[in-house]
Amino acid sequence: MRRVGNTMEAGALIKESRKKQSIRQDDIGEMIGASHLYVRNVETGKPTANWGGVFALCEELGIEIYFRLPKDRMNTDD
Repeated sequence: MRRVGNTMEAGALIKESRKKQSIRQDDIGEMIGASHLYVRNVETGKPTANWGGVFALCEELGIEIYFRLPKDRMNTDD
């Protein structure tokens, strides 16, 4: 498990996973209904990439996404 702090770090991990699986950008793009340009934008950390596509891309590559909520903020009475 790796901590991701920004879109560039997330994109680099997505690219690393895709390359380890020997999948081309245009092939993974076709699998999720997107272009290779979209995949490139995600992999280079473009912050305007849509969430739905990022989640689809991660799912297709077998990448699991977790969110850890801060415990101290969860126990407030606001």
